[in-house]
Amino acid sequence: MLLPPLPRLADYCTTESLESCISHWAKDWARTLAGCVIQQSKTLLRLISGLQEPHCQRLAFLWCCFLRWTPLRVSALGDETLSTLLIRFNRGLPELIRLTQKQVGWATKPLGDDIRPEARRLLKDCANAPLAAEIKRWCDRIKERAARAAGEESLIPFAYLSGCLPGIGK
Repeated sequence: MLLPPLPRLADYCTTESLESCISHWAKDWARTLAGCVIQQSKTLLRLISGLQEPHCQRLAFLWCCFLRWTPLRVSALGDETLSTLLIRFNRGLPELIRLTQKQVGWATKPLGDDIRPEARRLLKDCANAPLAAEIKRWCDRIKERAARAAGEESLIPFAYLSGCLPGIGK
């Protein structure tokens, strides 16, 4: 993860007390780190939304990994249309992280464009086996594809989006 160059702690030490200098330096670093992770998270979300995989698989992956629902819980949404699921995802993710609803919508636009021709298709109609088992299999495959496409630099934003990285959210 590339960070822009920041001043050294020594650059903050002026006439203020040492505690004040450390506080300003730490706040600047935290703000910069949070900004970088959030920007990379938008990029990762857009990459996953644009993978060349069936839209039902990408949607299920987003729900399981980023809204932190189990495959069994997502399978209970089998009677919902794909477009409804995307709208619900776009509304639900900003409640958990610092991306705005507009940013999430922008990042998932490739998936929305892909779903449009089949917007009325039900999630359960996309499975050939029990839906929960299919969702688990889909999630594993998307995770593998996303890791390959994004490389190691996706680890921090992935941890942030999936709730494993504390201190940057609300």
